[in-house]
Amino acid sequence: MSRNTKVPSYRRHRASGQAVVTLSGVDHYLGPYGTEVSKTEYDRVVGEWIVRGRRAADRTDSGDPLVKELLLSYFRHCEATMPVAEVEKVKQALRPVREMYGETPVREFDAIPFEALRQKLVKSGLAISTIRDRMGTVRRMVQWGVSRRMAPADALASIKAVGPLRARRDGVKPSRKVRPAPVEDIEAILPRVSPTIRAMVELQRHSGMRPGEVWSMTTGQVDRSGDVWIYAPTSHKTVDLGRDRKIPLGSRCQEILKPWLKADPDAILFSPLEAVERLRQEQRQSRKTPVYPSSRKRRVQKPKRVPRERYDKNSYAQAIARGCVRAGVPVFTPNQIRHTFATIVRRDFSVEHAQVMLGHAKLNVTQRYAETSALLAAEVARKIG
Repeated sequence: MSRNTKVPSYRRHRASGQAVVTLSGVDHYLGPYGTEVSKTEYDRVVGEWIVRGRRAADRTDSGDPLVKELLLSYFRHCEATMPVAEVEKVKQALRPVREMYGETPVREFDAIPFEALRQKLVKSGLAISTIRDRMGTVRRMVQWGVSRRMAPADALASIKAVGPLRARRDGVKPSRKVRPAPVEDIEAILPRVSPTIRAMVELQRHSGMRPGEVWSMTTGQVDRSGDVWIYAPTSHKTVDLGRDRKIPLGSRCQEILKPWLKADPDAILFSPLEAVERLRQEQRQSRKTPVYPSSRKRRVQKPKRVPRERYDKNSYAQAIARGCVRAGVPVFTPNQIRHTFATIVRRDFSVEHAQVMLGHAKLNVTQRYAETSALLAAEVARKIG
């Protein structure tokens, strides 16, 4: 019988939109379908397969780690050293890497796969700032792999040689500037959201804290010894830089926060699970007819969606978006509430006051404002409540 000399075809993988070729029963993903990068990758992997005598590469003895192995090790490192919000960003950035190049040896993950991955993000419609952030995460993963001898230095040098992405070129979507949410729109949604979300929005509006700093608050992180309370989150955006984050809370913030303080210093103050229980209790109290035994059995014993212990980026934003729809105002995000606070402080006080309140001072200027920053922040908190 003559040996089959047919070369496996270059084809499209429907689920991911990637180009793929099957060699010796193993799928090799080549990058976005129809691109020159994917066709070049096809020629490379098929050529190497033919040179090996139409056999799959034997990696059992080579010891070369795969990209998915590097990815898993780096993700575990991030989980152990980064705040929860930052870990979620890393997960989003690395998901397409695993889909496209999980089975690729790390030594082959160089400039060509890097550019193919970036082009996939461009075609997905992401803004240039998001693409840059995610590709920066991929670059840091390879750099971390080099420091752990899981990746060759040549691969990192090749990736660093890739030119920067330019907005409005090759279909790159420019970033949308974040505008402050109008004060009247914020006030309009307050009656349209749950008491838990209302307290979170008002607290963020009057303190300027980041969304993640709101939903992760605990009683033990709030120092209530002075006339201005100090909230010191243990996990925040700049914790890896060795910076402390201290958020002053004036009288208005204190009134908002008091009903939510708990005896357990480590318990999350704003919990979706407790919000659902509170809603059910209010519904029971407002019933005009008694609850019959048959009604008690209607509740699903194992519901598909179970409320979580704490909010996250998506659930908090979705709750605010639903409030905007109910109130008939344009949808705004939690970060826009922070921008609103910054705009008001800058207008009524100064740029320096806004910089201090938002925690935007750089490390090299933090020393210069170390004493005055606390005084300025307390002054703002006393005046605006």
